Amino acid sequence: MVRGIAVGCAMALLATSALGQSGSDRPSAYDRTTNEDEINWMDRGMADIAALFPDPEAVKFRNVYFSRRFAPTTCGEINGTDATGEYAGYQRFIAIGYGDLLHLESEIVFFDEEWADFC
Repeated sequence: MVRGIAVGCAMALLATSALGQSGSDRPSAYDRTTNEDEINWMDRGMADIAALFPDPEAVKFRNVYFSRRFAPTTCGEINGTDATGEYAGYQRFIAIGYGDLLHLESEIVFFDEEWADFC
């Protein structure tokens, strides 16, 4: 019994360290996939949506995930700075395809419907 627990713990540590190495340079928002293709889509979507802000390097992300309901889509929340350098607060975003459609919650009247459709 003790040997089984030790082996289980060792396997869990190996899995955790492997995941940490592959995602060490990525934000913790990648909590819903380990698929490299999906992570690449999310990287692209986050870069595209961050470019909408005055200081793309200063944006913060959380709850980011990949969806493929109709098209490859990155969904999540973003907090970016305004022209004065102040953070405006988190809002949801949708980045569809190769930057074809970039939607911020604060800019789209029917955002909830789009979120339901794509995310």
